Amino acid sequence: MPLFIRMTYLISLLSLFSPVYAGTSSIDEKYLSILGFKLEETHLSTIQEKLGQAPIHRQGTGANAVPRICYYDETNKATIYFESSPMGGQKLRLMSFTILATNEQHDFCGILRLTETSLRVGELALGGEINTVTKLLPQPIEYIKGYGYLHKHFSTTPFSAADIKRLNVSNLRTAFWSVSIYIEVFESHNIVDGFKVSKLTSW
Repeated sequence: MPLFIRMTYLISLLSLFSPVYAGTSSIDEKYLSILGFKLEETHLSTIQEKLGQAPIHRQGTGANAVPRICYYDETNKATIYFESSPMGGQKLRLMSFTILATNEQHDFCGILRLTETSLRVGELALGGEINTVTKLLPQPIEYIKGYGYLHKHFSTTPFSAADIKRLNVSNLRTAFWSVSIYIEVFESHNIVDGFKVSKLTSW
């Protein structure tokens, strides 16, 4: 099973928690948006409005099925997946995006013609030399044989006074948001041929 599908399953398991927003360390902030669409803030419908209509389809089955839309970028020969999750709510907030190098265009994907630099996210870009890219990414980086590389970031942000009042929090020891960020890099012959960024904020 590809790593980006396995990580999607992991994030769906975390859907037992409530979706919220929180701050993020600056070292990861530049990886949390692509083409102006930001994780946990942009809705899939907004992406459709700006990039053109592409049908929402679901990856997986049952309650953990992931709603997503995709576009094929003819310039970069890549497919972009914009994915929500059970944590994305009824408005289907963007929870992750995946870029995969491919010459195939799926029937259900919209068509884009972007510039060669449009798909760069932080230090990530298709075609980059894997050893160079992994040195520039936030550290530490974990190598997973047969899949690629993974950076995991975890942080907490204390509740504001307004958060405490709005959520009627009585136990201040649990009055914080937990933020999880995953940056995955896929490789082929020592070249970056895909990457995925996911973010989940929970209480």
